Amino acid sequence: MKLANAFWPGPLTLLLKKKSNIPYIATAGSDYVAVRVPNHPMTLSLLSQLEFPLVAPSANPFGFISPTTAEHVEAQLGNVIPYILDGDECAVGIESTIVDCSGDEVVIMRLGGLDVAHIEAVIGKKVVLHVSQNSNPNAPGQLDKHYSPNKPFKIVDNIEAHIKEYADQKISVLSFGEIHLPAHIINYNLSEKGSLEEAAKNLFSMMHLLDQSDSEMIVTDLVPPEGLGLAINDRLMRAAHKS
Repeated sequence: MKLANAFWPGPLTLLLKKKSNIPYIATAGSDYVAVRVPNHPMTLSLLSQLEFPLVAPSANPFGFISPTTAEHVEAQLGNVIPYILDGDECAVGIESTIVDCSGDEVVIMRLGGLDVAHIEAVIGKKVVLHVSQNSNPNAPGQLDKHYSPNKPFKIVDNIEAHIKEYADQKISVLSFGEIHLPAHIINYNLSEKGSLEEAAKNLFSMMHLLDQSDSEMIVTDLVPPEGLGLAINDRLMRAAHKS
């Protein structure tokens, strides 16, 4: 209740033990249910007109890059869904933080748009991270390979230092902060000023653009591992897994 009062509506999903009146089809067979109140006027207007909680999956094919605009949804699912509510681009960009409050400890099941430090400040204690569970995941985004573009996606420790290694390949770059690259290389910068909030908002939209480019491979490096940077790096590493 502390977390709900502090962060709803917002990018917080609470994972709770389901009651018997919640059907298993709504929880993919799990004994837990994920509950969220998104902070978007169109969504809140829709929910206020319903006499029941709305059950919905993610608006993208499993394992692929998450959508942040209606156009992304149209491109991935336009042939299988009847209509799309266009609420403009996502304000946060990455998915919600999933928090399991069903036991004695508060467990982060998925890093996301709510900073872990803010959660700890509200509950007054450290949380437990449990964000990888490959065999039987309890929450979305726990598989090692996820959020993946169609093109090979590679993480290096320093883009500028490694760029010569790809002289014989047509690469594109997903960068962060100040960087100097040859003019012919396609480069989308998550945040030239080094803002992790801006980077989180831009992450998936820029991954979509790079995946649609004519490059043969996407190269990136990790952002500072602090605040929302933890969630951004989580997405990058899963996107690059076995790429």
